[in-house]
Amino acid sequence: MFIIHPGTLGDVVLSLQALQVIRTCCPQHELVMLVRQEIGKVLVQLKAADRFMDMEGPVLSELLRDDPQLDGDSAEVLSRCDHVVAWMQDRDGRLGENFKKMGIQNRCIISPHDELLSAVHQADRYCESLEHWETENTGTNPSQLFPLNFPSARLKEGILDSPIRHEPQVFMVHYGSGSQHKCVSPERMGRIIRRLANAPYRKVILCQGPADAEMAFVLKPFINQVSCEILKDTELLCVMKVLRGVDVFVGHDSGLTHLAAALEVPTLALFGPTDHRRWGPRGAKVEILQGLGCQCQDWNAVQQCSKKSCLMHPIEEIVQVAERLANHSRKVVHFGSLVNTQ
Repeated sequence: MFIIHPGTLGDVVLSLQALQVIRTCCPQHELVMLVRQEIGKVLVQLKAADRFMDMEGPVLSELLRDDPQLDGDSAEVLSRCDHVVAWMQDRDGRLGENFKKMGIQNRCIISPHDELLSAVHQADRYCESLEHWETENTGTNPSQLFPLNFPSARLKEGILDSPIRHEPQVFMVHYGSGSQHKCVSPERMGRIIRRLANAPYRKVILCQGPADAEMAFVLKPFINQVSCEILKDTELLCVMKVLRGVDVFVGHDSGLTHLAAALEVPTLALFGPTDHRRWGPRGAKVEILQGLGCQCQDWNAVQQCSKKSCLMHPIEEIVQVAERLANHSRKVVHFGSLVNTQ
């Protein structure tokens, strides 16, 4: 089974349920994914894939050529592949045609944003996409292998067992995201971090990714007197190891928030201009605070918006929910359920 996923971390985490469906329905298949390198390492660690190829390498560009020239691992994998899933657009049909020429009989090539899909939540759209196959094998209907209503699945046993526990309580805060327009203002985030860090018997870890440098610079004056640790531009596998041991994770609509939720770390997600009904993290220990409804008509308007009223979550409420999650006296929100705070 060869799977192409060109998405970022959050997009790939939202496809974990669909990957689990594939795993369960095709247990004898080796699952090889074409993804970004750091994400591929995480997927192998989570046993969501057997191995991966780097999306930044030449494989995808070759597959989109008129006469693809593949060698090494890619040629070996595709030569014995009978199912391929590509979660991307194929406007000119070239990708599908090349797979057909390679003798791959069953092909599912569809973007999770495709209008053919009717599910609301992105994770459900990935699962629904497995109903859309082209096949040369008239004796098999691949869509019957991947049922749309497959039950929600946890990560494989052993991945979530025996997390490392800390004393004192450990809070991880990711103050950034893929876009600053999805983030609480630096001033407000500074107040949140100070409130969380000033409690006794507590450690706060701040997470800064490569895309968060500007946010970090603006945030710094607001947390100068705060005692905390910083994970800066740390390899994703190392961040995941730390994540598994924290008592609570606080973040925005970001890949790390989705990863924390999938790892069943108690997670508080702060949503503003993006809709939690489509993009909310899923997990057994997730709570989402959705700010006042965003009035912007499109993403261009979001980028121009100076008020960001949809990100004015009450600071006291954020702190209370985070502390409740950390203290385990929380309301457990089951897979797919969400908390709305208007």
